[in-house]
Amino acid sequence: MENDIIFGMIGEKINEAKSIAILCHIRPDGDTLGSALALKNALKHKECFVYCDDAISQKFDFLKGFYDIRGGEIGSHDLIICVDCSDLGRLGSYSSAVKYHENTVNIDHHISNEEFAHINCVLGLSSTCEIIFNLIKFMGIEPDADVYKCIFCGLSTDTGNFSHSNTTHTAFAVASELVRLIGDISFITQRLYKDIPKSKLLLLGHALSNIKFYIGDKMAILTILLEDLERFGCASNDTEGFVDYAINIVSVEVGAILLECEKGRFKVSLRSKSADVCKIAAQFGGGGHTHASGCMLFGDYEEVVDKLVRNAEFYI
Repeated sequence: MENDIIFGMIGEKINEAKSIAILCHIRPDGDTLGSALALKNALKHKECFVYCDDAISQKFDFLKGFYDIRGGEIGSHDLIICVDCSDLGRLGSYSSAVKYHENTVNIDHHISNEEFAHINCVLGLSSTCEIIFNLIKFMGIEPDADVYKCIFCGLSTDTGNFSHSNTTHTAFAVASELVRLIGDISFITQRLYKDIPKSKLLLLGHALSNIKFYIGDKMAILTILLEDLERFGCASNDTEGFVDYAINIVSVEVGAILLECEKGRFKVSLRSKSADVCKIAAQFGGGGHTHASGCMLFGDYEEVVDKLVRNAEFYI
């Protein structure tokens, strides 16, 4: 019943708005892109624009509306909807526009969400795409196959292709309905998990050859420096999924990847088997999920590693 109240409020805001901006988070993944494009494609009767303040991987170009995603200034819109963003910082340069806009909606599934909008729909489901699926149904919209492909993309990627602990019975129920309506999904899994560019594979090989272990092999850290990205001709979003190789090692309880964004600034992605990495990330102003979180760390490489390992010891 409580969810219906929130969905009703969001539906009312959407119906009242003439122009809507839908914002993705930086380092966009399948869930934020799938959620934004599913909502845009479902609201055909509305003037909707999707924005992202970061580079987007071409592997998502099978999603309808991919090439219409905008960067740069948002402009004037009656309503701003943020999808899959746990805090304003995840919006990049759009954070101030959201902070000072009079009509904002925040749709997310992260437990660490800071509820920064006027209407906050934060539900502990498998993915934000699962929330969007329920919202669209609540609003009585009849989606087409393109909308379902977008939702399936987010549902699949955020559950690790239905292998993570957030793969609930409701996630499978939604996936079942999506597959029934989409039909053959093999092309989606091919694009998301199998079509790997040579440059990305070489970068992964380099990262794996330099993996470091800590806390009696209970923690493994992969590192990608700016010079590595340049050497192999890759972008930062090419490192998506690398952290899974660290956590898949038998002895490892917490896996991490340190991605150098600029000198003295590292983006950290954390994964765990049972430890609460959200608490580790929170020590540095980050957050996310119990078994998948992230944060930013500042300093020289060795200093950053030392900070991360010392904090992780308390939770392993």
